[in-house]
Amino acid sequence: MLPQATIRLRFLLATAAAALLLAPASAGASAITEFSLPTASAQPHDIVTGPDGALWFTEFGANKIGRITTNGAITEFALPTAGSGPMGITAGPDGALWFTEFNADRIGRITTSGAVTEFVVPTLGSSLRDVVAGPDGALWFTASNTNRVGRITTGGTISEFILPSSNSQPFHITVGPDGALWFTEYNASKLGRITTAGSVSEFGLPWPRPSGIATGPDGALWLTYNTSNRIGRVTVQGMAGDVLAPSSSSGPLGITAGADGALWFAEENASRVGRVTTAGATSTTATPTPSSSPTNVTAGPDEAVWFTESAANRIGRIATGTAPGAGGGGSPPGPSGPTGPTGVAGTPGATGQNGTTGRNGAPGRNGASTRDSGPGFAARTSCRSRRGSIVCRVHRAHGDRRRATIRIRLTRRGRLYARGYRVTRGSHATVTLRKRRRLRPGAYTLSLAISSGAAKTVTRTMLTVGKR
Repeated sequence: MLPQATIRLRFLLATAAAALLLAPASAGASAITEFSLPTASAQPHDIVTGPDGALWFTEFGANKIGRITTNGAITEFALPTAGSGPMGITAGPDGALWFTEFNADRIGRITTSGAVTEFVVPTLGSSLRDVVAGPDGALWFTASNTNRVGRITTGGTISEFILPSSNSQPFHITVGPDGALWFTEYNASKLGRITTAGSVSEFGLPWPRPSGIATGPDGALWLTYNTSNRIGRVTVQGMAGDVLAPSSSSGPLGITAGADGALWFAEENASRVGRVTTAGATSTTATPTPSSSPTNVTAGPDEAVWFTESAANRIGRIATGTAPGAGGGGSPPGPSGPTGPTGVAGTPGATGQNGTTGRNGAPGRNGASTRDSGPGFAARTSCRSRRGSIVCRVHRAHGDRRRATIRIRLTRRGRLYARGYRVTRGSHATVTLRKRRRLRPGAYTLSLAISSGAAKTVTRTMLTVGKR
């Protein structure tokens, strides 16, 4: 959950450090193999590794569920409801595959031998989109048209939970590192969280149209911003950062954690598959078939990344250990993170682990600070109140002296209470926030934005202003 810091009238501000992802993009050289589907215009959409060691995928246009082995052998299974539009798919806790039927208001189940069962959801016109196996042994899904997140047990019992924001269009969903379900809200530009007991929270995001979401190896949530051409990183403590996708106007969609410790994503408009390390270094590889429209990605059982090509009617496979990289000649990302050791032959060079997120420093007489020891982070920020203004001291990590613009805003319920900015090349910068309104006791949002060139990071921390 997003943290709250107690702040008295002297106004001790605490803010999580910002992840400034500034590593350059590089062209990838990973080997891609494509497999054509037997059914024309099948429109493969989502893909997942099944319990049988094969990859399973939905065929939205063909009304089928597909299966492909790691050797490329493909089998297709027709669904009983005509025109159902299968979309999301996941491996269930019962050894079967579960999927959504976008056009038919049904959740489907298919065994590895091809037996299909369907369950009708209570609310019609739901436009069921994504599904994931939850930590409670049930399946959780998004209903994008009816503004709901649903839950279905393996026995077929369905519950639905209405979201606070109207017409939010819940999109993709994943299990977070905290044991809750996290999902993107495409129309509302928010990140949603729902516990297994059905308690819902929503959090604003710095960019519009969040789409794909996955839990990364660093314990953070990684998401794609489809129309903003960005890859975002959000911790459960509320730190939010992002980096430009390596291809312009690429329309990133699905995202997954790879076996190599990086995040892989589909660039639908660019017909490429992208990769971003947890330190922010990006690379991209074009599909052999032009205008293929990669849509969703998953980590395969063979340590490769598999993806759907909706327009090309193909399933793709990209090797994760063949591109020339730092140390040992074998990773797709380009440069490794600043603290990571070089890799051995055939495996990616380690990028270094992010440090612990946003621990509040001990408050002094006049201020409080937070600290983050991960590579690429603005090490800490401390603020204090002065007459008519708030003064914040930003300490950038590792003596970073690249030209950057720092902006800080204090808001509450969408209203601006204080703001300030500073352009600096120094490793330390003082930003003075001018108060626009009188501060009253209650919850506020402190936003710290650092931008340098094309890269921009926004960190938002919830805090409370208390009485004297």
